[in-house]
Amino acid sequence: MVSVAFYRILSHFLAKNQQKNKSLNSFTVYLSGVIIENAKSSSFVVLENGYSADKNNVFLDYETVIDADPRTFKIIDFPYAKDDKKVYCGTLPLLNSNIDEFIVVKSGSMKINELTSSFIKLNPEYSWIDTTRYKSIVHGKGIGRTRNQQFDGYKKVTHE
Repeated sequence: MVSVAFYRILSHFLAKNQQKNKSLNSFTVYLSGVIIENAKSSSFVVLENGYSADKNNVFLDYETVIDADPRTFKIIDFPYAKDDKKVYCGTLPLLNSNIDEFIVVKSGSMKINELTSSFIKLNPEYSWIDTTRYKSIVHGKGIGRTRNQQFDGYKKVTHE
């Protein structure tokens, strides 16, 4: 039996010390009993809408937001967020060139989780994603736009 003293609760996240008398850096971060891979509990913070971050990564539920910068990451309105370089739909960067113009037209609460390899088969424009580092993609339903582009979830909508 593990003593309650070896647990640190972060909102609905749980960091558990793996060995007795280790520093906070040796904690593993869990969500509902599942490890959040690569999360560092010493800098881990819970944001909102399922997002969390540490000094190196941003997470949505159990998954890492692809190439997001935790220092500049901001949630716009789920499923959309941004950092200083990209706009994201869940964990997925949009193929979008103008983040300053991006606005959310319609938000949503539904999260879709799928294996990255399966996602790439259906969306080859995302074949650059490292499937060994990012095992699953989380995205949602919403509508966003810039002056010249519109997005239905992560998909760029083309008008003819």
